[in-house]
Amino acid sequence: MPKGSPHDPALRVRARELRAEGLKYREIAEQLGVPRGTASGWCLDPDERKHRARLARYAGVCDRCHGPTSASNSRLASKTCQACREWPDEAIIAAIGGWAANHDGMPPTCTDWRIAPDGYPSTDTVVKRLGWNEALLKAGFELRMDRRPETQTEMEQMLRDGLSVREIAEHFGWSTANVYVRLKTRGLTVRDLRRAA
Repeated sequence: MPKGSPHDPALRVRARELRAEGLKYREIAEQLGVPRGTASGWCLDPDERKHRARLARYAGVCDRCHGPTSASNSRLASKTCQACREWPDEAIIAAIGGWAANHDGMPPTCTDWRIAPDGYPSTDTVVKRLGWNEALLKAGFELRMDRRPETQTEMEQMLRDGLSVREIAEHFGWSTANVYVRLKTRGLTVRDLRRAA
């Protein structure tokens, strides 16, 4: 009998039908060409809810990025997630430098990175491990758009201190429109901040 695919939904349904007819798991496995454990799992846990719950119990937390790690049995889950094993800080920084070397010295944006070919860490990995801005700074680049909270706080304080929008924009190397956009995304206006001063 050819080996069945454990991902074939029709086989899962057929396994439950055969079990309802009274066949033993060994017989179902032989008929469908799958291991006995697979056949019994299809019958006892058809939606794999128990299997997912068991894996969740074995999950751990990555020592580096604090993301989830997993294990397939009751042994301790890995202390480092797959992404961090593949992309330690130094490798991420080197990948950013490599990107820039191939793009006229320009570091990547998040959008660039999302469509980058294989061989680069994912955007999520960079953000979880270092934070996008921090990774660019560690790679030796200036930020195209500094979105760090401390920069936002500094900008708001400058407005409270009475500096003009133009002065603030020049200080950070932004357009004046960018100052207004950054305030709007936080539900603020220049007038609000001037009044709060």
